[in-house]
Amino acid sequence: MSVTVVLELKLQPGTREQAKKEAAAILPDTRKYPGYVALSLLQSADEPDVLMIVEQWESRAHYQAYFDWRMASGTMAGIGALLAAPPAPRFFDDTGI
Repeated sequence: MSVTVVLELKLQPGTREQAKKEAAAILPDTRKYPGYVALSLLQSADEPDVLMIVEQWESRAHYQAYFDWRMASGTMAGIGALLAAPPAPRFFDDTGI
């Protein structure tokens, strides 16, 4: 069963445009990763320095493999430098309703 992953990114002031550029550069590889289903990068209308990534993966195991790959590649370290707080992924299963 698929899983939806929600990741809130609270950015340091003044890094929003750089964060969006980095996301645009790395998301094509995300969309090619095994188990990927869908992804949206959203910006808060009320807090412009808050981005939300909403991802759908075939399974939590697929997401974990993707996340491990990103950590090993060093990509997360570059993005981490732009964050005001560490992200905490939240996982949601479809209720079928």
